[in-house]
Amino acid sequence: MAENQKNVSGIVENLAIATDKLQETYPSGKIAIIVELDNKNYIENQFNLDMYDQNTNQFKIDISDVEIIFIRENKTTNEEKKVVVEEKKTFFKKIIDTLKFKKSS
Repeated sequence: MAENQKNVSGIVENLAIATDKLQETYPSGKIAIIVELDNKNYIENQFNLDMYDQNTNQFKIDISDVEIIFIRENKTTNEEKKVVVEEKKTFFKKIIDTLKFKKSS
């Protein structure tokens, strides 16, 4: 538990430092930071920042009027792509088979 709290404090502290430096550099600008993370790091950050929701692909936090937006990297492996293609083939095959059945009836 203490290690997790230290990790969360470190993350928030580093983000606060980054936002402060950006505000010093651009005092009159509106600042937003976008962080794209792989799935594992995205979920870890959701848990660490107490923002976990498995149904989202992005979440945001505000530190000193700076939006920090975390987005889940949209990576599809070759295996996942194969499954999608096979599902599409199966779907279209069912439609064609249904049309053939109706035509022959």
